[in-house]
Amino acid sequence: MLNADIMLLQHSALNMRLACPGRSDSFPGGSNVSEVGTMLDRERRFFAAHAREWARAYPGRFLVVKDEELIGDFATIEEALGAGAHRVGLQPFLVRRAGDSEETVRIPALTLGLISAHP
Repeated sequence: MLNADIMLLQHSALNMRLACPGRSDSFPGGSNVSEVGTMLDRERRFFAAHAREWARAYPGRFLVVKDEELIGDFATIEEALGAGAHRVGLQPFLVRRAGDSEETVRIPALTLGLISAHP
């Protein structure tokens, strides 16, 4: 399973938007893409600091992190996304699977604005 930093910006799955570094798009609440990346850095650092501990405590579970708080662990990514959206609304949050190695996924066409993640 590939780890991904997922930011849910709209409650409805049909209205989800992905934060793409380098894009100048503005998201709900006035957040700029570069600001969103900075916000998720806090969650990434917190996750990294606890990764080994959580891999033992929650093997294979999807973890939701907001700021420096573990919101919960879930069996499926769908449950994790739903719980994160319910808890923090339109605020960005991190979802990662405990125990998986971190991989960075880059989609140049999306980053450069050649394609859009907007519905």
